Amino acid sequence: MKNRNIVYALVSLMVVLMTMGSLFAQETIEEPKASVFDVGLVLNYSYDDLAERDFEEVIPGVQVQWNFLPWMGLSAMGYYRGEEYVTVAFEAVVRAPSGIIQPYIATGPGYLLLFNDEDTIVGMSRFAYNLRMGLDVTITDYLSIGPGYTLLIPDVEYFVDNLSALDSDYFASNSLMSINLKLRL
Repeated sequence: MKNRNIVYALVSLMVVLMTMGSLFAQETIEEPKASVFDVGLVLNYSYDDLAERDFEEVIPGVQVQWNFLPWMGLSAMGYYRGEEYVTVAFEAVVRAPSGIIQPYIATGPGYLLLFNDEDTIVGMSRFAYNLRMGLDVTITDYLSIGPGYTLLIPDVEYFVDNLSALDSDYFASNSLMSINLKLRL
C-alpha cells in the first residue's frame, strides 16, 4: 500500500512536471510576429561572379520596407553597381509570415542613375523593372537572414516583345543572387 502511494505520487509529479514543461515550451517557441518595419543590408552577387566563385565582387545594397499588412508592404532598395551607376527600386512586397521561414516576392520599377567622373548624377539613364523573391529565416524577433534572387529588367519593352525568345544567357546576365540580413521592428 505504501509503495502504491509512492508510485502514484511519482506518476502524478511526472504528469504535473511534463504539463508545466510543455506549457513553458509553448510560450518559449511562439511563432515570430510579422514585422511592421524592416531595415536590411543586402549582399548581391552576379551569376557570373558566383559561377567563378569570385566573392570579392559583391554589390552592396540597402533595403527599407514598411509592412502595412502582415502579408503586404512597400519596399525601397538601392545598390551600388561599380563606379558608374546606382540602381534604386521601389517595390510592392507580398510575403507569407508563416512561422520561422517567410517567403516573399516583390516587384516594382527601378531607375539606373549614371555618374560621371566627378561622381555627380548626369541623369537617369533608363527606367528598369525589378522582380525579387526569396526567403527570410527568422533568427530572433528582431533579426532575420535569408537568400534572395533578383531579376533586373533593364529594357522592359525588349523583355515583353521577346519574352518567348529569352534564353538562359539573358537571365544569367540580368540576375543577382543575394544574402539579406534584416533588422525587424
